[in-house]
Amino acid sequence: MKPFKLLFVVAALAAALSLPASAKANFNLVTVSGPDWFGEIELMGSEIPESLIVGGFFDPQQPINPPANLGRGYLITRGYDDDRERYLFDRMMYFPGAPGYVYYLEIVDGSGPYDGRWFAVEEGEGEALMSALAAEGVHFSVETAAQRLEVVPEPPDLMSALGIGLAALVGGLAGWVLRAALDRSRLANAT
Repeated sequence: MKPFKLLFVVAALAAALSLPASAKANFNLVTVSGPDWFGEIELMGSEIPESLIVGGFFDPQQPINPPANLGRGYLITRGYDDDRERYLFDRMMYFPGAPGYVYYLEIVDGSGPYDGRWFAVEEGEGEALMSALAAEGVHFSVETAAQRLEVVPEPPDLMSALGIGLAALVGGLAGWVLRAALDRSRLANAT
């Protein structure tokens, strides 16, 4: 990771977790992709709901159990764009509703204490995000919101993946040894 990017990630995390609600972090870019449109919607500067910049979209000190019967989710990525380069900070899935929910995915190029945890969205903050998206031309439909989708896929089981990889390696090695033995046998029979 580039030193400037690492410094930005550390500073943004510290700002997002420790600044009072009246102070602003360095986020000036939020991208949202979801089931109602193709691609990403970019919100920059004043287009971004304040709670996504300074905190307050959800309370990171109040994780909850995974909710049931969620609707379609929206991938939110927060970061910073300095006109030369874009630095992404974190990613989360937002599930609208009353209340809405956030599944905090990760800090980009790192990890944090909230990774893989669920949180309730603060009252009114989900509506502020949806209003900002509607101002960008996103049209939400009742049918789309009512559809169900898998919550968040479980991360792959590392041991299973390792076992499959090891089995493939052993199988490939056994095939190579068998092929070499057959080639030697054919060569011995030919001479």
